[in-house]
Amino acid sequence: MSKNQDVNSRKLFVFEGSQEEFEQIQALFESGELSKLLGVQVLDVGVVPESQPNTTRQVPVKLSDWFQNIFEAGWQTVEELFSTQAGNPAFSARSVRENNANTPPEKGVNRGKLIDLGIQVAGNPVALIVTLTPAEADKEFDVCLRVYPADGQIYLPPNLQLVVLDESGATCLETEARSADNWIQLEFSGQAGERFSVKVALGDVNITEDFLI
Repeated sequence: MSKNQDVNSRKLFVFEGSQEEFEQIQALFESGELSKLLGVQVLDVGVVPESQPNTTRQVPVKLSDWFQNIFEAGWQTVEELFSTQAGNPAFSARSVRENNANTPPEKGVNRGKLIDLGIQVAGNPVALIVTLTPAEADKEFDVCLRVYPADGQIYLPPNLQLVVLDESGATCLETEARSADNWIQLEFSGQAGERFSVKVALGDVNITEDFLI
């Protein structure tokens, strides 16, 4: 699979593949055959770090906008998510409120989103809930991340991972669901304007959301 985008009248191609395939492309480049095959002059080839598989990034969710009641598509109130999860004892208004007792609703704001990992969880999504609360320090916020089972499931899939990445793609925090966990959580603090990403992963499948505090 390949993607390309115009960069100052040039084209940047990104190919996903193995090290062996890269070496084949590199050999074609060195022989001059790669330019002939693509029909353009190839100036260089290189490896994109695994933590940065694409040259473009999704527009981050701007968490500070949530305090102004500005929300990106797909992010729902916890109550709206509850309405689609009726009968799920692990994912209920009562359980979430009890588990977030240290976050007064008048100070923090939260939203949730269904994350679909496809066949890895038999087509059943999980719910990511993000809570943002102003900290005592100026321009600093506390972030709480929770993942709950959805679609009537009581427990999260074992080995489901919740990971926080910094702006460079390096892992900062991570946790993993055990065999009978009905939620997992990560908490940290960040400064206004700070970027981070959240990855929900199971096996070889993962979904990443980018955020800006």
